[in-house]
Amino acid sequence: MVTRRRIRLPRQWPEHVKSGILHAISLASVVLTCARGRATGRRRLQVELEQANTEIALLREDLEHSMGAARRAYAGYVADIDKAEAREQRDFDSRHAGIVAMWGDNPSFERLQISTPRQGECHDTLAGYGARAGGTCYDLVAGRKGPEMVVVPAGNGLDKAYAIGKYEVSVIDFNHFCEYSRRCTARNGSERRYPLTGVSIGDAEDYARWLSEEASKNNGHRVVYRLPTAAEWEHAAKADGQQPEQKFNCRVVSAGEVIAGHALVNARSGKQNGWGLANYAGNAREWVRNPQSLTVRGGAYDDPLTNCGPELDEAHTGEADDLTGFRLVRELG
Repeated sequence: MVTRRRIRLPRQWPEHVKSGILHAISLASVVLTCARGRATGRRRLQVELEQANTEIALLREDLEHSMGAARRAYAGYVADIDKAEAREQRDFDSRHAGIVAMWGDNPSFERLQISTPRQGECHDTLAGYGARAGGTCYDLVAGRKGPEMVVVPAGNGLDKAYAIGKYEVSVIDFNHFCEYSRRCTARNGSERRYPLTGVSIGDAEDYARWLSEEASKNNGHRVVYRLPTAAEWEHAAKADGQQPEQKFNCRVVSAGEVIAGHALVNARSGKQNGWGLANYAGNAREWVRNPQSLTVRGGAYDDPLTNCGPELDEAHTGEADDLTGFRLVRELG
């Protein structure tokens, strides 16, 4: 006696797919019976084999179509949830359930939770709005707000938005790093609100790494702060031509007397451009990183006003001096 096995197919498979599989198996069984018992002629065996192959090919095509549809549905689900609001979670859960019904044993089809940005979080929807009220952003770093940032739109060869310091890094900003990490000595006095100068490029990059580490801890995902590239700095400073009146902290001499550009001033002083950057020309010149070199951009307070601006670009050794500061880029997503 031949014992027949009961074939169990996954419950989540569509009925037409299960039916097709069972039909193909049934045909194969007939073919095997015919071959063993020689109950039919060679012609009938050939016909049965051709029919089984056809059924299997159609079944394979149907399965590939169903799996492709499930993959496309999940890709759309992932893309749409990035733009969704928390109140839409139930609708997205229903979409996910429908995708799982199409292909239930695919482990990559994970249910996603809509995340709501915290107040002040940096994201690309702020791009170009840094000069407006509520258009800036920041990370929480070691128990307080990190540097205030503006988000710069993609463009001029840069393929995605990024955040950059609205102001030059100040002495107050750096003091927080020194006090929390104990890697340096905080500075006191009336110059605490001035741009940070008198540090080396190594000190600046150590500060950027610390910001990255602390912001990553608080946000629960990797955050990167770093010096801007020349292209990033210039794109942010020029702001697609949205420039303020030229009242930069640069040297102006009249009748042999210096009437402007005497010394550093408050990092938050001065006019901002159309994307919200302030003091990118004059005050302290700013480091930028290039693949093979380090330069300073924008000019310092002792540079002539006619030279100060986004185009001013000079080589630098990275050693500490009283004219050079920096602002940082924060990468998005």
